[in-house]
Amino acid sequence: MNERKYELLLAAVEIYSRRGDRFTLSDLGRNGGYTDASGVVYHFGSKGSLMREIVEFAITQPDDYDSQRVILRATLDPQLCDLVPAHVLRYVLTSSIEGTFKKAS
Repeated sequence: MNERKYELLLAAVEIYSRRGDRFTLSDLGRNGGYTDASGVVYHFGSKGSLMREIVEFAITQPDDYDSQRVILRATLDPQLCDLVPAHVLRYVLTSSIEGTFKKAS
């Protein structure tokens, strides 16, 4: 993954962790330094593809607060819930119950 796509993915994880899927590709493009959605579409193709990459990225980093929120949100989304393995969801739920979520900065 090139650096620009990685930066957009980090921005997308942050936005999705706070707003769920209530954002546009233009919102993400502006947060990622573009004037519109063109850069996001170039790197991810569609919002559906982007959402899958967000969840897949979050699963690889379950200790990150935003990633934990992404995983929990994705389990509530019927189009994304199948992406979250049961053991990852158990880890995130256990972490939140035990109060080990990292504080948002």
